[in-house]
Amino acid sequence: MSSTPTDRVVLKKLLMEMSIGILPHERLAKQPVEVEIHCFLDLRTAGIEERLDLSLDYAALAEAIRQLAASRHWDLIETFAEAIAATAFKLGPVQRVELGVAKPLAVPGARAEVWIIRSRN
Repeated sequence: MSSTPTDRVVLKKLLMEMSIGILPHERLAKQPVEVEIHCFLDLRTAGIEERLDLSLDYAALAEAIRQLAASRHWDLIETFAEAIAATAFKLGPVQRVELGVAKPLAVPGARAEVWIIRSRN
């Protein structure tokens, strides 16, 4: 049994405006959401052979997250986080993701965030 790789591809501070939230006023206007995602995969061969297909294209991941955000209204950031994790597993040989979704304006004087950790099934 192999362990989860410690190599990772990371996106930080991926900021977008999206429709998210369960409160009535959150359904009326888009709000800023920030994503940070750590995708764990073995990057050794990709690095040695200079092969992106053995890694994870972070630009494609960022675009896929933006498309998810724009695709619909999301009631919960937890649901959005689950969709991001599923997408990361589809885009490359990712074995595990740790990701956070933040709504910086959701709570006055605080920053609301949800973090999840998922492994490939």
